[in-house]
Amino acid sequence: MLALAIKLVVILGVLSGEGAGQSTLVECDSGKIALTSGPFMTTPAADACGAEALGGKSIRSIFEFSVTPPDTIATMVNTPSCQTWWSELSAPFALFKPCMYLGTTIQDCSKQPLQAFLEANNKEIQSFDPNRPADTSPVETDDEGGGAASVESTTEVPPETSLAPTSVIETFC
Repeated sequence: MLALAIKLVVILGVLSGEGAGQSTLVECDSGKIALTSGPFMTTPAADACGAEALGGKSIRSIFEFSVTPPDTIATMVNTPSCQTWWSELSAPFALFKPCMYLGTTIQDCSKQPLQAFLEANNKEIQSFDPNRPADTSPVETDDEGGGAASVESTTEVPPETSLAPTSVIETFC
């Protein structure tokens, strides 16, 4: 279920602390972000947001390869269930190791208002190039404790399911 037919778009990086006082960005584990985010796609707030602001469509529809129109963004921003959904979804990202996510750190992303997130997500969707070679940068997984490892997912992923096909970059902030 989490491999989702969702085509999410994301740019991630983690601070590695290389060089004399300078930081270098490396890519975070987008699979961990997808696993953390998955359960929040089917919460009561997510269902209500879809029903109230998206004409009955699943909240997942905003992560497909088409941009979310400005009028839909405005409706979502003014719908309390969508604000609740965004608060629930974004809160766990504050627990991740520092990462760049949609042009900001994932911790800052967790504090962004819903409108800023939706607009950043649109920019990433618009800039996505399926012909761009896969990024082979090192990946930071958070597996050494702290961060997202403390966020439990209730969604099981079948072993044959791939969370991050090389031609798709996954997103949430």
